[in-house]
Amino acid sequence: MEHDKYLHAGISAVIASGVTTLAVDSPNRFWYGLGAGMAVGLTKEIVDRRKTNGRFDSKDLLADLAGALIGAYAADSLLRPAVFKQPTGYAYGVQLNVAFD
Repeated sequence: MEHDKYLHAGISAVIASGVTTLAVDSPNRFWYGLGAGMAVGLTKEIVDRRKTNGRFDSKDLLADLAGALIGAYAADSLLRPAVFKQPTGYAYGVQLNVAFD
């Protein structure tokens, strides 16, 4: 795989994980992160296309998608055990349900 594809995936992963983490209170944080990672990648490809002799590289966009998926999923997976909904709002920490019989 070309070095350029690793850059696309890496940058998209960082953006997606950052946005997912910033949206910690939202149940849609995964989708926000994924969307942000893809939006940056898509914008980059559109800018590349508008350059003289530029082209839209769909393989770059696939690398962006892979990175955004990995970044959003990793951040969401790390946040999931720490954020849970309570009747009064979101709570942070670890929820333990212990029953003594």
